[in-house]
Amino acid sequence: MLCYVARRVFCRGALVCGVFFISMVLSVDTVQAAGVKDLQNLQLQISKTVNRSRGLARAVLTRLREIDTAYRTGDGRPLPSQAAAARQALGRIQTLHESFVTTAGRADFLISEFGKTYKSIHAPGSRENELRSAVDRLGADLQKYKQYVDQFFGRAQRDFGTPAVPAVTDMPPRAGVRPTPGLRITGEFGGVAGTSSYKQPNADPVVDRSSSNIGLRVAGVLAPSARTQFPFQLSHENKIEQKKIGLTRLGAGVRHAANENLDLTANLDYSGYADKDDKILSFGDVILAAGTAYHTDRLRLNLNLRRLSRSYGDNKSANYATLQLQPDVVMRAGGGTIAAGLKLFNKNNEIEALDHKEFSPFFRWEFVPGGSALNVQYQQITHPNVDDSPQDNNRLKAGLLVRKSGPAGKRSYGPDVAMYSYPHAEENDYLEFGFAYDGQTFGEKTSLSSLRLAYRMYSDTMQFDFAQATFRRNKRAAGSGFGWEMNLAARYYTESSDQDDPLRFSNVHEPHTLDYYHRLGWTIARTGVLQEMTFGPLFGGKFYMDTERNDAFENDVNYIWANPRNTVLGGVHALVRVLATPAFQIGAQLQWRTDFLYNADPTRRLTTTDFELTGDYQVNPRLFLDFNAKLHATRADIESETDLEKSAITAHIRYLFDVVR
Repeated sequence: MLCYVARRVFCRGALVCGVFFISMVLSVDTVQAAGVKDLQNLQLQISKTVNRSRGLARAVLTRLREIDTAYRTGDGRPLPSQAAAARQALGRIQTLHESFVTTAGRADFLISEFGKTYKSIHAPGSRENELRSAVDRLGADLQKYKQYVDQFFGRAQRDFGTPAVPAVTDMPPRAGVRPTPGLRITGEFGGVAGTSSYKQPNADPVVDRSSSNIGLRVAGVLAPSARTQFPFQLSHENKIEQKKIGLTRLGAGVRHAANENLDLTANLDYSGYADKDDKILSFGDVILAAGTAYHTDRLRLNLNLRRLSRSYGDNKSANYATLQLQPDVVMRAGGGTIAAGLKLFNKNNEIEALDHKEFSPFFRWEFVPGGSALNVQYQQITHPNVDDSPQDNNRLKAGLLVRKSGPAGKRSYGPDVAMYSYPHAEENDYLEFGFAYDGQTFGEKTSLSSLRLAYRMYSDTMQFDFAQATFRRNKRAAGSGFGWEMNLAARYYTESSDQDDPLRFSNVHEPHTLDYYHRLGWTIARTGVLQEMTFGPLFGGKFYMDTERNDAFENDVNYIWANPRNTVLGGVHALVRVLATPAFQIGAQLQWRTDFLYNADPTRRLTTTDFELTGDYQVNPRLFLDFNAKLHATRADIESETDLEKSAITAHIRYLFDVVR
């Protein structure tokens, strides 16, 4: 097979010469292709976390303005005689500032996870790109909040000195850092109440589900000593997601700093999913995890173990358990760092044929910290209880990532190569060469760009090689001004079926595709109580060119230039955020679009409306109220049984507590 692949590489040298040099460098990311639901869940978490960061940032800046008014001259100079009092005032908002830093850090992590999930999708569609654009806007907002807080809080510290924080208001430090003895319990208590519905009024039978949303959450950390912490959480929520479900989470753990370099952790968690309509789908997970970390200035060693056991109650044949072990090491090498590690994963099912094992080592060399890097990763998946399983596979991915940054922006780019091998289904073997670019610029306008080029080459003649490109560009003004975003994805098959084969039409390639999406908008920012307003049109389409189907059937349809699956879309979008008071913000988003299958017989339209209304109110530094109302509706002019109406109205209350004994 390797000889055959080599011949095909040589024959297609003209097609892949632009990216073939990447075989000199190796890069990988073994994240499996994720669906739009994963992106939606991450985008929702990011939106909530950024909204919390926004509220905390606003509270910090409001109190900093009060400090400036009280302890500075009219032209902004600090009053030396008031420095001590100013430090005390700064100390009283230190908890608030640390809450912002923690929440913003969580948002940064979620945005990073969203980026990894998005990149794992080979051909993102318009919905995935819409979610990516929304996350990009949230990320830009978050960076703006961080910049403002860092700027003004840092200036206050430079002018007045280190905040004088009363012990009772100290945030819970990490294990091994807490300066004062005694027992501390800190965390969050919250609740949610509301209603939700899921309806398909034209379906047969009619679907009409509605329910009240009720939830409770307690989470925190109990710190009995300077080196030991016991995190805990308890939550339960009833809601509707196509059906009535209940979600329960209960967990506790321990974090202990044995010394300045060694940390030990252990957790025991339970999470339950209850399907109120079909109890056979209900399940419970018991998770036991433990880890140790040894960190010095030049070396980091980590070892993590995780055991999950899922039980479906009476449906015992669906039960399974997983065991995962992950050791890794990071060390300095010259002016950079080297990281290496291993993932061992084992899944045991009640049905033994579903058992599988995974062996995944990785290696990463950063030439300078945070700079260019060489990545190599291997993954082997086997099914030990199935002879010659066609799902057994080996994957080798590798590549070079070059990173550059400066005051005007940052960018990263590099080639990569991947080889997928299926020992017992060799017709699925393939090589994929790729090149990726990501860039971001700052200034009066902020822009984000990404490009991914790939060429996939199969070893079997029954599979068809193809080239694929995805490009996205987002540009917006730092304040008021014009902005736009564009997403483009294309796939072109470089091979066709054998026209002399009498069974040709039993094996033809899929149509070539072009997916295009564009959104324009004008933004008005910071005018009185108006924080932001954006509005404009959106348009795009998805087009298919089936170069092999025309000969397959005797009809008059032109599948190349008039494919019945071709779709164009158009619509409008709007966003507005209003700061009603320094502690109360209201936001609203609306998007309306229609998708038109203009070559179908008969032609068809699908109209989608999405509306969201949010409200954030900070009662005091510890008490927060959030409101959210969502509506999603689809209408089809033909086959209306697919029409959908979803709505959810929820209110959250969160109280941050900090008790010292």
